[in-house]
Amino acid sequence: MTGGAMVDLEALKTRLRQTAEPLIQGRRAVLVELICRFESGRLVARFLVDRGTGISIGELAEINRAIGARIEEAGLMEGPYLLEVNSPGLDRLLRSEADFQSVVGRRVQVTEVADAASGRTREHSGKLIGVGEQIISLALDSGEVVRIGLNAVSRAAQEVTL
Repeated sequence: MTGGAMVDLEALKTRLRQTAEPLIQGRRAVLVELICRFESGRLVARFLVDRGTGISIGELAEINRAIGARIEEAGLMEGPYLLEVNSPGLDRLLRSEADFQSVVGRRVQVTEVADAASGRTREHSGKLIGVGEQIISLALDSGEVVRIGLNAVSRAAQEVTL
């Protein structure tokens, strides 16, 4: 897969996802994101894995070993590669309904596209109180509840205070 060989990264990502997701789900975790790219002449497959209650380094290492063994058994990778299994971190961007579900009850910051034609946006900050049918509900500090369609969210992240 290196040394000039052409690699279809999207096809590889699909095969890796199909291979890894059952292993990850079997450990009651979810695959948040899979990133495949070449770095320093070798392929890097970076799996971002999480669980609503958080995930430990030991659990990530166990998932890494399971995915690595399955990749080797299936012969999915040729040449040098690096397999990483990490937590996406507290400040990761929220993209899917499942991402939002994982932070219900926590404070989030959301940038909403208020007017697509002009590109005007609105900033919202509050407690995420509901997610469903591609809509999120935020309880703002003012007491107002706003409902935002996921298709109108341009950026969202959990508010992290240390």
